Amino acid sequence: MKKNIRFYFGVIATVLASTVYAASYEDGQVAYDTKDYHQAVEIWEGLAEQGDIQSQLKMAELYSKGFFVKRKQLIKKNQTTSFKLYNQAADQGSSEALLQLGLIYMIGQGEIKRDAEKARELYLKAANQGYAAAQYYYGVSYFRGEGVPTDYVQAHAWMHVAAVKGYKPAVEYIRNITEVLSEEQLEESKSISDQLLAEIK
Repeated sequence: MKKNIRFYFGVIATVLASTVYAASYEDGQVAYDTKDYHQAVEIWEGLAEQGDIQSQLKMAELYSKGFFVKRKQLIKKNQTTSFKLYNQAADQGSSEALLQLGLIYMIGQGEIKRDAEKARELYLKAANQGYAAAQYYYGVSYFRGEGVPTDYVQAHAWMHVAAVKGYKPAVEYIRNITEVLSEEQLEESKSISDQLLAEIK
């Protein structure tokens, strides 16, 4: 009899687990769009725990800012949890997570001290994966001299790569950089960006 009871509860547990796994990130988005925020968070949080990258990114975003619904706090701001979730997504190769971690290191946040060199390392990793936003921020770091000596040629080259990929902020930034470059420097930048575009898919 005890064996049968254990088997019964085991079946129930399996069914419940299957139900959780059956939910998708899109199911959470549908719940969110229909203003069922509790359901959305429940789905995303469950999927994040199971290793779903999109859900890890979403929950990391919500924890980084806190989430309020009609002045009621649904998720308390927790930068430590946000950082942990971004790391989990980054460990699975998420370019967006790598960029977000880079942005955190660039300014410093909570217990994370500012580390411009670490930020650039993360930008570059995401940039080499073809992520235009990371290419843009890597270029910005050269322009501002963040974690590296200022280099307008490299800044222009990386901005151009991001612009070719359709990242609009890069287009605006390029105009400012172009004004301070000589014809020779522009040619050098073009050579670098052409090589980057050939190497980065």
